Amino acid sequence: LYTLRIVDTAGCILDTFFTVQADTLSPDFVLQTDTLNCRVDSVQLITQILGDSSSLQYVWSGAAGFTRNVQNPFVNAPGNYLLTVSSPNGCSHTDSIFVFRDLSKPDLDVTASGELNCAMPSIRLLGSSSDANSTFSWSGPGGMTSNDRDPVVNAEGWYYVGVIGGNGCVSIDSIYVRMDTTSPIAGIISEHLSCDKN
Repeated sequence: LYTLRIVDTAGCILDTFFTVQADTLSPDFVLQTDTLNCRVDSVQLITQILGDSSSLQYVWSGAAGFTRNVQNPFVNAPGNYLLTVSSPNGCSHTDSIFVFRDLSKPDLDVTASGELNCAMPSIRLLGSSSDANSTFSWSGPGGMTSNDRDPVVNAEGWYYVGVIGGNGCVSIDSIYVRMDTTSPIAGIISEHLSCDKN
């Protein structure tokens, strides 16, 4: 609170009171983003302004020489991104966010329930992955295709499987299924009977 006193030539006094308010509030904000992976090749840096968002200026800098002057830019490289937000009063606030990239391939294990033969004309191929969000895609002899995790097959040959993880990354494996249809060889030995043989 300030007081201004005015005294004229006659000695009269006038006191005026006024308040000077200081505007030193800096912009406040929260940063959010997603993770880059085999399925997502660009993500948006989201700036959530807490309070008045009018007339703010944005200055981004980051990985691979990245610079932008918008509130919510898109990026396609992992790394640290720095944002400075300035308000018309000259105050500013700086924060950063890290963009991660997940290119890990899902683990994949392939086995067969047995071997094709006369007693077992079809078997099951067993695919497994610890990625709960994985999907399977099989191909094999005779144009065989399947999206089952454990398809049933009845032909000899190579079977190929691709598993797509929840992050969009792919692992590939194969297995050879054998067929044993060899018939047993049977022989008969004859012997002549005579009066000397009991």
